[in-house]
Amino acid sequence: MISSLSLDIKMRNCLLALFYIWATFISAAEKQDVIVVPDLRQQQVTQAVYKKFQPRVPFDQEFQITTPNTVFVKIPGLSLVLSHSYPMLYELSFEGVCRVETGGAAYQLDFLCNDHVLVDNKLERNDGTSKGRELWYWYKPMVLFRQACTRTETVFLPAGIHLIDVGIRLREHSELLPGMQRLNIANGGLTVKLTQFNTNQVAIGGLELLSEL
Repeated sequence: MISSLSLDIKMRNCLLALFYIWATFISAAEKQDVIVVPDLRQQQVTQAVYKKFQPRVPFDQEFQITTPNTVFVKIPGLSLVLSHSYPMLYELSFEGVCRVETGGAAYQLDFLCNDHVLVDNKLERNDGTSKGRELWYWYKPMVLFRQACTRTETVFLPAGIHLIDVGIRLREHSELLPGMQRLNIANGGLTVKLTQFNTNQVAIGGLELLSEL
């Protein structure tokens, strides 16, 4: 028979483990300014929009990636931390300028939520196992090539604190020489449009409330 002392010790260890996981996430969130979203039902509208932009920097200081990877890297300067007490529909959009040098580049953009890859209203680990949406592009220009790069996504998130980022990764491509890929991203902007629904809403259209974070 298990003693009450043994149960108390197991319960304490479980609570300590949960506290450590929560504290680790909060520590990461505290590095950003947390936006507390009000109860939109008390407003004249049930929507709110938040934006974040990359700082403008000289050409030689633009964010650049050169190594293909299975893990998504966060585009710096675009993190948004949002806290709300009710479920929210998130409409995410990103637009920036992608610059590809003559060595070419094959790249993929996806959104990250709480450091996981957002795929079809689900979260996948950003540990190299996620394929993302597999919406990727490749270019091998004859001269320096610049174009607008965009990404949109929709997700229904529960109450809580959510860290939103834009992730990018390079991919290997048979038409591109190893070690020659160069991709710069500049003037990027992240827009998050929130819509609040009833607190007991579990789905919106075909989107179910994301319960596992």
